[in-house]
Amino acid sequence: MNHPNWMGDLLVSRPNFGNLKINQVMLPGTHDSGTFRIGAPTQGDHTARTQSLSFAEQLELGVRYFDLRVKLGNSAYYPYHGPWTSDSDLCRKGDNPDDPNNKLQFKQMRDFLKQHPKEIIILKFQGFLDFTSDQDYYDFVELLKNYFTFPGCNLVTLAHGTAAKINQQTVNSLLAANKRVFLFFDKTNVPQQKKVWDFAFQYLPTLKKLNLGLWDPYWREENANIADDNIDLTIRWWPFHQRNLTKWSHDGIFVLQSHMQQLPGKESDAYFNISEQAAAANYYMNTDPKGNLIRNNARNIAKYIEWYNAGIWLNVVTFDFIQHGDVCDAIVNNYLNTVLLK
Repeated sequence: MNHPNWMGDLLVSRPNFGNLKINQVMLPGTHDSGTFRIGAPTQGDHTARTQSLSFAEQLELGVRYFDLRVKLGNSAYYPYHGPWTSDSDLCRKGDNPDDPNNKLQFKQMRDFLKQHPKEIIILKFQGFLDFTSDQDYYDFVELLKNYFTFPGCNLVTLAHGTAAKINQQTVNSLLAANKRVFLFFDKTNVPQQKKVWDFAFQYLPTLKKLNLGLWDPYWREENANIADDNIDLTIRWWPFHQRNLTKWSHDGIFVLQSHMQQLPGKESDAYFNISEQAAAANYYMNTDPKGNLIRNNARNIAKYIEWYNAGIWLNVVTFDFIQHGDVCDAIVNNYLNTVLLK
């Protein structure tokens, strides 16, 4: 089921939702969000694609957080993952966001935000491959400003250098100021200039950086050999998340990643790769009908909601192939049913 206006709908049916801080809201997110046009089933390496829905489809489903690695080539900014690149451009230098013939990915996001004026999204960028000059970064920021600034929508701009400023923003306060799009940039190699950082928040993709605007602990920094079984699920994987949530100071945005290990290869024509097969809970189905997997979307979102309802402060939860496991349904329905918001 799609939830294109779930934040706006909750503001009507559950007005207390608007009083939640933005980093207190459980937001559905996607890992490597722009990989839906990367690779092909006939190619040997199937690990690069982690989504099969376009940005427009992800937004309609209910996704509000996007994880993007960006490459520049021939004046186009487009997603990549490892050695693989997408043929679906995010934007191009010199774009006109109001051009009706513009079908690029940021234009699709812009159109969605115009149609759904109470939705807030977070865009996190890293990699910046083949950005060969400072001007390439400046041009990219200008494009982001152009695409996501229009009547009723602006980029979120706050005093930078302190994650606590993000912690002060509620859903209501952001919408009242028309601040609906957060930008986060991996600060590695990005020029330290106001023309960038007046519009984007800094983060570093490392486990221990707690003092920046966003923290997304990566499981491989702790252990690269988490196995795909029930033992590691309960003894190592979920406890890994719980330890990080305990360390989180509740400043800035916290991202809980649900893509737990690399699963190379392809096993079934019903799925693009084994990762999708795992997310859909059909991998190892003969031995465990519930999905004997760390990667299983339904199993993970059920556990995260259990924590959330027990009073553990969760924020962004990211998944591969997010259409599997009813992730967005589970989050929205939990808000509709929780005592907190009634």
